[in-house]
Amino acid sequence: MEAQHRGLDKDTIEASIRQYQSMLDCGILPILSLKHFAKLVNVDYSYLRRIVGRKIDPYKTIEQQKRSGGTRLISAPEKHLQDTQRWILDYVLSDAKTHPLSFAYENGKSILKCAKIHVGMRWMIKLDLRNFFDSIKENRIYKVFRELGYPSLVSFEMTRICTRSQGFNSIKKVANKYPVIHTYLYGASGCLPQGAPTSGKLANIVCYGLDEEINRLAIRNRFTYSRYSDDIFLSTCDSFNRKKAQQIISCVNNFIHKEGFSLQKKKTHIITPGARKIVLGLTVTDQGVKPMRGFRKQIESDIHGVKKFGLVQHVQHRHYHSIFSFINHVDGCIAFVYGIDSQLGDRYKKQWGEALSRYNL
Repeated sequence: MEAQHRGLDKDTIEASIRQYQSMLDCGILPILSLKHFAKLVNVDYSYLRRIVGRKIDPYKTIEQQKRSGGTRLISAPEKHLQDTQRWILDYVLSDAKTHPLSFAYENGKSILKCAKIHVGMRWMIKLDLRNFFDSIKENRIYKVFRELGYPSLVSFEMTRICTRSQGFNSIKKVANKYPVIHTYLYGASGCLPQGAPTSGKLANIVCYGLDEEINRLAIRNRFTYSRYSDDIFLSTCDSFNRKKAQQIISCVNNFIHKEGFSLQKKKTHIITPGARKIVLGLTVTDQGVKPMRGFRKQIESDIHGVKKFGLVQHVQHRHYHSIFSFINHVDGCIAFVYGIDSQLGDRYKKQWGEALSRYNL
């Protein structure tokens, strides 16, 4: 009745009902149009139209320090877009299939679980994908939504909401399927922005085929495989040599190129028996997984420094801008250790509490 009041003809109403039922049959949340989507998410329709048409760039680029050193550029979406992307993550992408050996951006998975499957291994190959998120282009995200069961136009619109233009000032024709929507005809094509709530899940969906190819190769060669975002790990207990390792790397490199990625050659490493094995900042031994020695030593040094020299003096020595940012940093480091080794984490928490107790903190 409401559709008739809005002036929609009978054929349009019946087509919408069929489309709605088709999406229900696919097991996905029905979304009939951008206007329907805007109502579901409770966000301004014209705002979404401007994003889809690449009329605005609703991101702020932030330089973030890496734990391993150096910096990375993060694309932080403004709040309305961030909330919209979180809705897509929760209601559209939550049940989408990702590979069981992909450990990033998934509930119930972690760097600890990614590292644990390599405990006791003698040889390890470590690979890193170059410009991981930037390499996942708009057309691949469109394919994700289409394969989930969404209509082509809705898939295109959700793709634009989940991607960021790579050259916002460039204007070129990128779509010709919807000539009646003139604003969709022009605008720079995009890629996954590192920092958007949807990017990790979408990247894992896109990489399912790559994960499957590498895992099949690993099984054939008696290797164990895992991936955490752009970090790839292969390990084995078997007798091995560098020549065979190079052959494995060459095969993986072929799979990676076929999927539109490339390797960072400087971050390709073959770790031999007896050498220290580091997975995502964790030391992997024959017995288990633990935080790296240097990371533990820095926490112990900070606790000792505050106890011996005082909080203010040690914060100045460590060149922190504020006492509270330093405390938050140490708290975060101890929480990280606790997640890996609860006994060691408890010991650090007790020592840190004693160090701060004289300052009523």
